Amino acid sequence: MEETLALEWGDIDFEGRFIDVQRGLSRGRVETPKSGKGRRVDMSNQLAGVL
Repeated sequence: MEETLALEWGDIDFEGRFIDVQRGLSRGRVETPKSGKGRRVDMSNQLAGVL
């Protein structure tokens, strides 16, 4: 959930159907993910339609 709250529109690629997770929200602050690096997550057609 923390990563979802820190997403920005530029993190979403509708053509490529993926989301770049580059930051997370922790204790009210936007920070890099716990692993220290971002990752790419595939986006379903249903989610793309909702967004």
